[in-house]
Amino acid sequence: MSKTRRLLVLSLLWAFVAPCGLAAEKKPMLVVFDFESPHDGGKLGKWAAQNVRGKGVRRKEFETLDELSFEEVLASERFAARYAMRPDEVAKFIRKHFEADVAVWGKVESLGGENFKLFVRGVDLRRDVTQLALDKTYTCTNPRDVPLSIA
Repeated sequence: MSKTRRLLVLSLLWAFVAPCGLAAEKKPMLVVFDFESPHDGGKLGKWAAQNVRGKGVRRKEFETLDELSFEEVLASERFAARYAMRPDEVAKFIRKHFEADVAVWGKVESLGGENFKLFVRGVDLRRDVTQLALDKTYTCTNPRDVPLSIA
């Protein structure tokens, strides 16, 4: 076999084999529902959810669903995760409509001024969905300050 032919064969082989060995480890898919915040019509709850979602992505711990597609499904199904919901109820909805590994929901209560309480719940769909994987309460002025860890 000529040197040129050998290089061509090796190049083609490398083109097909290399991507398999160099593929990045798949990160868990995170779904974050808008948090309940009845005191302001949901504005702070939406902001809190965006910050929790962003934190998971910035830390490179999670991938997230396309927010627009997620919102479209929620609207068409008329579904909103409420703080009081059982984890298996949330998991059932997620499994029916999405391929996600972790779901987070919660509520926000104003404490006056810039302070608020953030109640966060989460379920790990890779494990027992009848149990909460996350059930924490934080007092803060900014959801970015919440030391959230689900993985």
